[in-house]
Amino acid sequence: YNLSIYNEFDVAIDLNLVERVFSILIRRNPIMRSKFYLDQRQVMQEVQPFEDFVIPHEVIDISKSASDKDSEGIMNDLLTKAFDLENGPLFKVYTLKENNKISVWLVIHHLICDGVGLQLITNEISYILQNLDSIPDSTLAINKGVHFKDYADWLNEKVNSSDFKDRAYWKDVFSKECHFKIDTDFEVKEKDDFLATVYEKHLEPEAYTKLRAFCSEHNKSQNQFLLSVMFGLSYRLFNASDVVITTLTNGRNNFELENMLGHMVQL
Repeated sequence: YNLSIYNEFDVAIDLNLVERVFSILIRRNPIMRSKFYLDQRQVMQEVQPFEDFVIPHEVIDISKSASDKDSEGIMNDLLTKAFDLENGPLFKVYTLKENNKISVWLVIHHLICDGVGLQLITNEISYILQNLDSIPDSTLAINKGVHFKDYADWLNEKVNSSDFKDRAYWKDVFSKECHFKIDTDFEVKEKDDFLATVYEKHLEPEAYTKLRAFCSEHNKSQNQFLLSVMFGLSYRLFNASDVVITTLTNGRNNFELENMLGHMVQL
């Protein structure tokens, strides 16, 4: 499962600059140098040393493609190409030349980056570009924030602790026999063709603290509580009980994790 972002340019770009920027980026974010392997049936994640890491950068000229459909096919192949999880790397940089246009793509595996991570990478690349001429690369490469390794250590400690209440909840849920049969009213299309409006609401720290306390007191997850609120609101607004709601969460429940790159799991 791959994620991707890109930037398009109408002028020639320095390919050495592209690799320089990504070299700084992967030094700032060790998780981008990850690979996964099995050790006695246990999945392990290893971060490769920066000194041994080669930026996976490929330059491709698609100007000679017979049609736009051919170009689209080439792009689709690049964006969906499987990564070698055991040997890495789990991301690749493509510089695509198409007539007078040049685009730089980053394709990255979902195991080391989520949707929020794409925005974080975009922000970091902007920061690096803005400071390349004024700050040495070695200084730009320093990231004093929390890294995914720190989060993984904390997560393992929490999961294995005796007061991890979520463990008992999920053990009880999955101890019962479950049958899932989900029918759809309409044919599922390969590509969405609907328009939507995005409304964002950020809870103030005080409100979020109360929310966490309420959920803990009633042995419910924050996701369950917020879903109940949405169902109730939808019923009041549309006078309908048959409402399908999906939720996304970035899993970054502590402010120290807000700028951390990785695939986050909500607990």
